[in-house]
Amino acid sequence: MNKWALGVLGLVGVALAQQQVLPKNQVFIGVTTGFSTYNVAKQPYNNSFLWGLKAGYQFNPSRYVSLRAQIDYIQTLKPTAFNTDVYSFMDVHLDMVNDFYHSKKFSFGTFVGVGFGYFQGAMTLHSSVDHLSFMGYNGVVNFGVGSTIAQKQRVELGVKIPFGKVQSIRQKNLAMDFYYWLVSYAYLF
Repeated sequence: MNKWALGVLGLVGVALAQQQVLPKNQVFIGVTTGFSTYNVAKQPYNNSFLWGLKAGYQFNPSRYVSLRAQIDYIQTLKPTAFNTDVYSFMDVHLDMVNDFYHSKKFSFGTFVGVGFGYFQGAMTLHSSVDHLSFMGYNGVVNFGVGSTIAQKQRVELGVKIPFGKVQSIRQKNLAMDFYYWLVSYAYLF
């Protein structure tokens, strides 16, 4: 019986020795692309290209769970016949990352978070403040799947969903409903 117990302890010790040790604190910067789905006043949904930048801090208390604080800037562009619709969203959010699968080269898992941000929309790239059509603050929830490669590169597929609609500042009866479908890359220092 003692040999069996020593064998099990030996296997557990070897498995723990082979686990990757994550740095406790990591700062990251990254880029985002994807598309935005939105509608105004119950019209059909429109899609537009988006790009963005992000930066933040990630705390790794364990191998499987990480907490991160992040700031995102997202801009969507939709060219039309005579104008280009431009919508910007800047938010700060807190996420929990759960990497439940680990191998020697990468880890895979999910993330979920909540945040708060500012939305602004205009009909052209060079709109003055009086031409802005939608402005306002909004809460946001985001979730998705992601993978960390070699402890330094994070790739994610996710969705960012605001809690409510953003009201028009010109016509109070109009509101915009929007969702962001994101693919992002971040380098962790």
